[in-house]
Amino acid sequence: AIFCWFIAWNAVEAFFTLYVRNVLSIAVGSGTQMLTAFAAMLILFAIPSGLIATRIGRKPTIMMGLIGMTVGLILALVLTNTLLLLVLLALMGGFWALVNINSLPMVYDVGGNHSIGALTGLYYFASSLAAITGPIVAGGLIDLTSHRVIWPFAAVFMLLALVMMSRIKVEK
Repeated sequence: AIFCWFIAWNAVEAFFTLYVRNVLSIAVGSGTQMLTAFAAMLILFAIPSGLIATRIGRKPTIMMGLIGMTVGLILALVLTNTLLLLVLLALMGGFWALVNINSLPMVYDVGGNHSIGALTGLYYFASSLAAITGPIVAGGLIDLTSHRVIWPFAAVFMLLALVMMSRIKVEK
């Protein structure tokens, strides 16, 4: 699940500025600034996402975030208005906080305290491998199609992460 959701978002981050230039015909610098809305909401929702997980559990919180991210990625495919895309990116930053802030603690919850070092290593192995793999695979698809493919590509991997997360058993 970790590998899949990081493949999705790393691919979007890697190609977003080229997408806005080649598809929306706006400056690359403006695209970079648009991603700031995502990052700002991630930061703003960091503490609330932890509080939500404390109340309803990490798995439901992460699942909510993955659903929100998947819907956002699908909507981004049809949006051509840059203001609406900016708002969508901001909303997605909030959903990403639900996923990102709670994922490593959930790894510890599921794996137990006796192997925190190994579990941390596996978490970072999966996320780092995704950071390498996502842009390469997405770039290959872009070369075969267009920059628009970034949204369904990411949505598919976010959906795969959602399916994998749904299969994780968390003991109370």
